[in-house]
Amino acid sequence: MKYKNYYETLGVDKSASPDEIKKAFRKLAKQYHPDANPGDKKAEEKFKDINEAYEVLSDEEKRKKYDTLGSNINFNNGFDFDPSQYGFGGSKYEYRGDTSPFSDFFNMFFGKNAINLDELFSGLGFGSSGGSGYRVYTERQYDTRNSVFQDGADIETEMTVTLEEAFFGGEKKISIREYDGQTKSYMVKIPPGIRDGEKIRLSGLGHPGINGQRGDLFIKVRVKEHSKFKLEGSDMVIDLPLTPWEAALGCQVKVQAIDGILSIKVPPGIQSGQRLRLAGKGYRSGGGGRGDLFAETKILIPQNLSNEERRLFEQFQTVSKFNPREQK
Repeated sequence: MKYKNYYETLGVDKSASPDEIKKAFRKLAKQYHPDANPGDKKAEEKFKDINEAYEVLSDEEKRKKYDTLGSNINFNNGFDFDPSQYGFGGSKYEYRGDTSPFSDFFNMFFGKNAINLDELFSGLGFGSSGGSGYRVYTERQYDTRNSVFQDGADIETEMTVTLEEAFFGGEKKISIREYDGQTKSYMVKIPPGIRDGEKIRLSGLGHPGINGQRGDLFIKVRVKEHSKFKLEGSDMVIDLPLTPWEAALGCQVKVQAIDGILSIKVPPGIQSGQRLRLAGKGYRSGGGGRGDLFAETKILIPQNLSNEERRLFEQFQTVSKFNPREQK
């Protein structure tokens, strides 16, 4: 069976955004589409590979699973490998096959009878409790014949924190399943201002090698999406709902920052979607500074009008000469 490097197939980096992946897919799909290459078998195979790669990398769960596989075993694209050498054989992980237009590699790991990687890696002794973390090693470090590490190997796991925990910092308990099957717990210090995807390193807490050297434990931080705040680099954005009369006449309103309540002046005639800036009230940036907080206006219309409210709106409609459809 051949290992498929889907990032290489689409010509994108492992850090590519969903938009970058989509853009690369569309460009290549157009180039290798059978209609543009009639009778070209190589182009047809390339087109299939492109679609398979996009099927995995465009799906958040499939991409995460694929990255998990790639981070544990240092495969090369197109490399012939025997799945049983990596624990993918035997009755427990027997591949049953699928009927699909994709490769055996895809069907084994992403088809309807796909292997459960969380169960697999934890069963092989390089997972973490809950299946959220995995050993990171190279073939040089791991002796598959004797099932031992020559050198200490690093462990990588993930930890989810709230935006408040990431902003203020603090401590959080994390449990890791060790190579010997035992579960150990550690208190992890979260540095204030840590970003999504950044890693915390705990030296000497990785897998031990036969030479007595231990690798490190790396904890990748995942910051949960917040219901009120949106991060844009070091800046933060919140919604600022306004009534039509507040937007038309201007007002002074209170807004919730991540570390307190702030007052902001809304100028008369503000439009929906405009942003008001509160300097230095955003997320933490390097050097001890902070980004800005932006309040994005959302003008809301009351859904259930009283008789008096309806009368006043009708009166306003009569006297007003404003027509947005005639504005240039």
